[in-house]
Amino acid sequence: MMEKFVVLWNIFMPMTYLFLQYFADHLSINSFITPLAYPHKALFPISYFTYYAFAHNVGKLLGRAYLLIVSITCLSVAYHLQMKSTWILTAIGNALMFVFVFASWFHYVEEVEITLALCFIMGLITESNYANSALLVHKKFTDASNREFALGILTLGSSAASYAAGLLGLFVKSYLTHHCLFELELGKSCLPRFSHFSGWNTNTNTHC
Repeated sequence: MMEKFVVLWNIFMPMTYLFLQYFADHLSINSFITPLAYPHKALFPISYFTYYAFAHNVGKLLGRAYLLIVSITCLSVAYHLQMKSTWILTAIGNALMFVFVFASWFHYVEEVEITLALCFIMGLITESNYANSALLVHKKFTDASNREFALGILTLGSSAASYAAGLLGLFVKSYLTHHCLFELELGKSCLPRFSHFSGWNTNTNTHC
């Protein structure tokens, strides 16, 4: 038990940085961007949130795989692209979260392309943080048993963050939507997802 505790202590900071990054990521994508919609943009019939999620997931894909891609295409620079101070990525990700907070509260972002770019960057930073954190933990331990334990415990940071952000998001999402609809009175600009599909409970011939 003492050996495992030492392992946990050695990865506590990378796990904390991972927690903070995933917390910012999930809260931003699932709560803070929910009142952001752009009715003047022709994104119908797919909801705006679908585009946000797509841009975010593309960023996550590239962020998780960028070290692999670079090592295959240009091995000589792969080492230099490793982020040894993951707190920098966490700081950028949390700063970006506050950009989403102010954007959802004041609605100063007038172009959907900017919101899509921010979603992409958030996903890129989050998965880059995960990839580099796992690489740092892998290099920190030479013993195979301790390394396996450390890599498994590391994922608790992201898992706990997803859970915490989900709980907080239950309140944040409804509060921001209420603020947009009834205080700012922005109407359709507050609903990036379709609120209902009337064709399922009425005449489908007139709602297709």
